[in-house]
Amino acid sequence: VTAMMVEAGGEGEQDVRLFVAGKFSDAERENNLAVWDGTTWGSVCSRTRGECGVQGGLVLAMSLFEGHLIVGGSFTRAGGVAVEGLARWDGEEWYTLGGFNGNVLALASVRGQLFVGGAFTLVEGQELPYVARWRAGQWEGLGG
Repeated sequence: VTAMMVEAGGEGEQDVRLFVAGKFSDAERENNLAVWDGTTWGSVCSRTRGECGVQGGLVLAMSLFEGHLIVGGSFTRAGGVAVEGLARWDGEEWYTLGGFNGNVLALASVRGQLFVGGAFTLVEGQELPYVARWRAGQWEGLGG
């Protein structure tokens, strides 16, 4: 296991989902990313592409941001979509969320901002070494 994150949807135990990343070999946890719904394990799969989890590396960090699962790490594909270390899962499909030239190792979100930390120096071609912030639809540094 390389990362975990809990999503609590309501007040009951049934409203909790646990996302777990790691190196898994069984079909219920396909391609390094799985979800536990309180009863059973499942894969995080694209409904239209039928492709699950991440490929080409590992998930090393997870966070919720604006109701979506964000995963960061060393991977190059998420659910069949080409990505560079950071991807967004909206519950049905995977999307890229910026191109990082190194591994994403940490994620945090607060008040409409997503903070990303890791072993990168460029994000979408911008010099944003080691820590970047996604705010108002764009990547930016923290200054200083």
